[in-house]
Amino acid sequence: MLRVAIVLITAVVFGADGWAQESTPETVARSYFDAMLRNDTTTLARQMHPVALTQFQSLLMPMFEGKSADRVSSDLLPMFDGVSTAADLRRLSPEAFYASFMSGIAKVNPRFLQLMKESRYEILGYVPEKDNSHVVYRLEMTVEGQIVTRVAVLSLRKTETTWGVLLTTEAESMATSLRRKYE
Repeated sequence: MLRVAIVLITAVVFGADGWAQESTPETVARSYFDAMLRNDTTTLARQMHPVALTQFQSLLMPMFEGKSADRVSSDLLPMFDGVSTAADLRRLSPEAFYASFMSGIAKVNPRFLQLMKESRYEILGYVPEKDNSHVVYRLEMTVEGQIVTRVAVLSLRKTETTWGVLLTTEAESMATSLRRKYE
């Protein structure tokens, strides 16, 4: 009986979210979107799948080491928060690399941050596919006084303990475009 009481008190004091709530693609997507709207880049990075984080770092990091490294550093390092050299960037874990980039984008482009804070999302459901799930959502934002609504998909992949967000095709395209620009 004492053991049950301790468990119940602990759940009330520390929260029972991790105990009672199963991790689903929808709950992870909701946490991801909430973090994005708050510009909580640490939580945002934690919601990413480890493979996606490594992929993102692998897409961008080689530009800082190639023949255009000086120009890339001059142009792109300001997009990373908390680093001042390519060597600093190289030392970051994939999770810290992603968080630094997302935080830096908000600092370099404050309008993006404001746009995200004013946005609303609604998760419509998800479609399972083997080890992946695709969360369908509606995003509503106001751009130059006009309400823009977009229905889109956020793909996630199962990890050992939860689900992780995969890179969007937009993120992959952006990274590929940047690499081509600096080749």
